[in-house]
Parts: sequence; C-alpha cells; structure tokens
Amino acid sequence: MKVFRGLASIFLFSFLSFASTQALAAKDFGAGLFLGSPTGITGQVFLKNDRAIRGMLGVNGGKLDINSDYILILPNAIGNDRFSLNFFIGGGVRLRFSDPSRFGVRVPVGLSTFFDDDELFEGFVELVPIVDLAPKIELDINGGIGFRYYFM
Repeated sequence: MKVFRGLASIFLFSFLSFASTQALAAKDFGAGLFLGSPTGITGQVFLKNDRAIRGMLGVNGGKLDINSDYILILPNAIGNDRFSLNFFIGGGVRLRFSDPSRFGVRVPVGLSTFFDDDELFEGFVELVPIVDLAPKIELDINGGIGFRYYFM
C-alpha cells in the first residue's frame, strides 16, 4: 500500500509539474469542474490545437480519484459556421484510493465546444471505459459533464 501511495504521489507531482510548465509557456491552461463519475476539479493544457494533456482530482463513491490523459482533438467535427463540436479521444491512467486502492488505464471519448468567440469557456461531455490492472483486472466506466475556463 505504501509503494502504491508513493507511486501515486510521484505521478501526481509529475503531471502537475509538467502541466504548470506547459501552461506558463503556452498560456493555454484551463481549469474547471467535472460533474459525474468522479466529481471534482479538472485542468487541461493544450500542447497544440489538436493535442492536450489533462488531469482530474475528484471523488467517486466517497473515494479519491486521480486521473491524467493525453487527448487527441478533432476540431469542428460536428456543426456549422454558427456552432461546432470538437470530438476527442485519448488514453491515460486512473488511481483510486480505496481499500484496496486501484490502478487502471482509461480511454476518454467525448465532445466539447467553446461558448464564446475568444475560446475562453469550454463545455464538454465524456464517457470513459477503464480497465483496472491492480490489484486485480476489472472493467469500469466513468462519465459526466464539465466545463473549463482558459487563462490565455
């Protein structure tokens, strides 16, 4: 258990260090809330217009969840000149602190849109299949809706 918590701490520190460095360099960092499974805070850093790294810290069933994903974005996948939706898919990891704690890989899939011309306010919906690898192999699914404000 101590090894698992140590690895989780290293994982979280690494993500936050990388995200803050990228955010300061690119000024494309968004932070917001996610409602669903889990419910918590979310952050995303755009690496390019069609790639991002994001993380979330939340609560699911009274247990702490930490996840991080690398996201590929297909801009303007659905819509027209007045309104468009971006499609995204990615891969990442999830840590759930429970008894016993769980570690798994996740594949988020969803749609997002910006609600203003300056692209500062984003809304999104996602569905996330998860394969827990430790302590035993199990399937899980997360999902929900969220929003982020971007500090550009």
